[in-house]
Amino acid sequence: MKLYDLINRLDSIVPEETQESWDNSGIQINCGNREIRRALVALEITFEVIEEAVREKADMIITHHPLIFTGLKSVDADEVRGRYIIDLVNNGIKSSVTNVYEERMRPKEQKSRMVRNLTPIRERILCAVSGNHEARNLREVDNDITYDIMAKLDLEDIYREDIAFLKLQFGRKESNGLRNPTYTFAITHGNGSSIYTGASATKAERFGMAIDGIDCLVVGHTHKPMNYPVGKIMVDKQNNRVSVVSWRLIVSTSWLGYSSYAARKLLTPTANLKQQIMLAGNKKLLEVVG
Repeated sequence: MKLYDLINRLDSIVPEETQESWDNSGIQINCGNREIRRALVALEITFEVIEEAVREKADMIITHHPLIFTGLKSVDADEVRGRYIIDLVNNGIKSSVTNVYEERMRPKEQKSRMVRNLTPIRERILCAVSGNHEARNLREVDNDITYDIMAKLDLEDIYREDIAFLKLQFGRKESNGLRNPTYTFAITHGNGSSIYTGASATKAERFGMAIDGIDCLVVGHTHKPMNYPVGKIMVDKQNNRVSVVSWRLIVSTSWLGYSSYAARKLLTPTANLKQQIMLAGNKKLLEVVG
């Protein structure tokens, strides 16, 4: 149910105009007419209530006592009510596993730093895709972080929100392909919450088997770097041939440091490997170093 539909439903039961003149019923913090799937009901807003709403993935908090009672002229993080409002609005508190009080940089600063870091290698960037954290930010506040970075680099045309397919061809297009091979990649952020490396790889491998014609599937998300070849049976109906072709699964390295969140969740550290994909230009050969 949409927010405004729910508000209208509540208003039909307890009309807002029946409140006392000194009261302040109604929407206190409005983040738009978003979908409401779960609501938390409480007497009043407290830090404990906000934490429970985050933990239970509530889309809305309904309280008896209003958060904003008297006139509000400013929002101050040093004042209790101000911190309530900031906690509710901040995307990291509302729907992420992050802690706003542990943030090192504002989102604007993070994007600026990424642009500075990527500018020297701009000509070598072949594509970019978003991940689950960017998708959460896009859903909650309509802010596509990866798109903003690519747009600043003037590379938004090679950005894909979900999955990118990349074709790399060596030599002349009209050649026979024996000495000018073509490589096809599928690149996506990936998925999988298992703490076991094998289970995460199996999910990515199963997805890769559903895509015909790729030479390599590159994913991330699990923070567990690995690469290995996968075989697939191919039936050539035109030439009456059955053969086994191989493609490679690569789970990319995470460059995050091991700290608070991972330790609290009892997640084990993972290796930071420098992975390089080596492609031969005179014959079909794909190798991964790292």
